Amino acid sequence: ALLCLLLLAACRGAAGPAGTAEAAAPQSAPADAVPETTATPESAPPCTDAGLTQALDDCLAYEADSAGGSLKTAIAADGLVRCLACYSGSEADLTACAVRWYDGLDAEERALLALNWPGVCGTARSITDSDEAVQGLLADAGVDGDYTGVDLPAAADSLDALDAVLAAPEQPEK
Repeated sequence: ALLCLLLLAACRGAAGPAGTAEAAAPQSAPADAVPETTATPESAPPCTDAGLTQALDDCLAYEADSAGGSLKTAIAADGLVRCLACYSGSEADLTACAVRWYDGLDAEERALLALNWPGVCGTARSITDSDEAVQGLLADAGVDGDYTGVDLPAAADSLDALDAVLAAPEQPEK
């Protein structure tokens, strides 16, 4: 659940990390502001390159073939879909961000990406396709599978662009 909140915070472009005194400090907000924990997908601000980078980093936070790997894959896929659905840049911006992120990985991280990406991408595609079969996995992972208001077609298009970079990283588009 904490990982999901962190992903949502990253997708919303949050300034401070969760759990710090900075994040806990009260901030003045307009009276009609929706608290972050209850924000609806329709009111979520766009995801930035920083949010996309965080969502991609979360794809490397575990090993797919380790205990709980499928649940961690579901959590990473959910965060990625939610970020891609509200990504504020163009497809070219998304591709450039993904290439920069990939170029910053060391050999061990690239090997971990090669292990984890097929599962993350496949689960994310199941989410964007509204595949009912993925709902059980999401529920087991503690992910809220309600995508009401989430622009799944936009996420699917962005996922295609991202997959073109990360599935064949030897020759990423620049």
